[in-house]
Amino acid sequence: MRVPVSHWLYHLTSALRPICWLYWRFRFLGAEQVPKSGPALVVANHSSYLDPWYLCMLFPRKIRFLVTREWYFRSPAWEWYFSRHGTLPVQQTPEATLQLVRELLAAGEVVGVFPEGRISFDGRMQKFRSGIAYMAARSGAPVIPIGIRGAYEGLPRTRRIPRPVRITLRVGAPLRFPDAPRAERPTMREIARFRNRVSRSVRELAGQAEREAPAAAAAPPPPVVAPAPDRETA
Repeated sequence: MRVPVSHWLYHLTSALRPICWLYWRFRFLGAEQVPKSGPALVVANHSSYLDPWYLCMLFPRKIRFLVTREWYFRSPAWEWYFSRHGTLPVQQTPEATLQLVRELLAAGEVVGVFPEGRISFDGRMQKFRSGIAYMAARSGAPVIPIGIRGAYEGLPRTRRIPRPVRITLRVGAPLRFPDAPRAERPTMREIARFRNRVSRSVRELAGQAEREAPAAAAAPPPPVVAPAPDRETA
């Protein structure tokens, strides 16, 4: 496992919280849901480039984020920047990524994942990828769902300068994959069920549950079709 020499940029980001609070008026709700020690998977919605920053500043424990290879190795400058935050790239295969996450969790670390895989264009949560369910099933670590509110209004991906809006992070009850850790691969139906459970929790915490109600009522739900494993897990 590749480990950066220094994570000083992460600690610097955390130290900026008092100054940034004056601009974004942070709120962090549900801190009692965060385990004080031991491994954990942090999962949040992703509607702004600043989402990892907000989590770095407000979450009470250090998070090791996974970043797509496209961004991590975009240039030597980006690679330097991410490595100094303790961020790690998604590996070349899902199996290698899963092994990397299991090593981090076995060491008692917190791993951060944005299961949408990319930043939302309109602020609405996109479908979660299945990687988070595999991580939870094989590791047995609890999934800590977090809903981020205000990030899209403050800095959508089409804007360069953030607006001074209130940013709220709401933490939900930890979720565990049934009978985890699993030595064998869970069924696709189990993976889809847990992925959807995590997605619903994050959606509610982000205040977006009501947005889907009209669409859900307009037509009967389609049959559950288990997706193939994603090439990327974050």
